[in-house]
Amino acid sequence: MAGEGDFKSRTSKFVEVLPASQPHNDNWSQGTADAVYQNLDIIGSHQPEHILILSGEHVYHMDYRALLAQHVKSKAEMPVYCIEKFIEETAGDFGVMTINTDNRVIVFNEKLAVANQILGKPVRCLASMGNYVFNTTFLFEQLNKDHNNENSRHDVGTLDSFWKANMELAEPIPQLDLYEETSSICTYQEQLPAKFFFNNKLRRGTALNSTVASGCIISGAKIRK
Repeated sequence: MAGEGDFKSRTSKFVEVLPASQPHNDNWSQGTADAVYQNLDIIGSHQPEHILILSGEHVYHMDYRALLAQHVKSKAEMPVYCIEKFIEETAGDFGVMTINTDNRVIVFNEKLAVANQILGKPVRCLASMGNYVFNTTFLFEQLNKDHNNENSRHDVGTLDSFWKANMELAEPIPQLDLYEETSSICTYQEQLPAKFFFNNKLRRGTALNSTVASGCIISGAKIRK
């Protein structure tokens, strides 16, 4: 995992954090697709051959090199990465794929109340992980079509899944281990302490089942989850 790290744009590996902007109209991003569209000029300036787009509300460990390698091998314009889930788990919250025997997507339904089942697995479905690899030319073509479609919702995700994933990190033994040495987070930031001040009942600062970012000072408050 990489944060805002010591990666410079003059090298082949870098992280560039872009501020929100309104380059094409007076509106802020209207959804996932529109957020990417608003940055097409910047993306194009780097002349990438492939573009990996990830969901912003997910917290997980994943090696994206395998995704990119599969994309190149499949020669598809846009692979969509999915995970098997029970149908009742996806109700109204996930995009769901229906595929044929060649693993080609034939239907993509967004947030169905009852998802289409996997062939031969009547209680399970293929839920979108929100991760995509595009050939750059194809992506630009589709985003321009979406931008000009007045009926498009431009794809908006849910805040609930983002909140849930972050709250799970506060559990004593979270499913996602941020301290795992093999999947360390590469970041370059000030190493500031988190402080809990004053041992009296009016100004005592405590935190239970919570994660506290560096630089925080907690006084006169009890933070739970």
